[in-house]
Amino acid sequence: TVPAAARDAVSRIVGWKLLNTFHTSAWDKATWTPGTGTRFTPDKPISLARVMGHRDVNYTACPGACLYSQFDRIRGDAQRHIDR
Repeated sequence: TVPAAARDAVSRIVGWKLLNTFHTSAWDKATWTPGTGTRFTPDKPISLARVMGHRDVNYTACPGACLYSQFDRIRGDAQRHIDR
């Protein structure tokens, strides 16, 4: 399991980072064009959640099943930090 303090720390960092890059929604998607080394076709634009794990673009289990399963909660907590 993921300790509440760890989840809270991640959500605070996510909220802070989004605000510092002029994004006000933890639920938005971002479109980008991957290069080589991801699981997507290079040079073909894709759209993914702005708050995502490494496993969403690469062949890895990062950030782990326990934390990854809580991403919606982390997004919600991050949004509350943004809205303050």
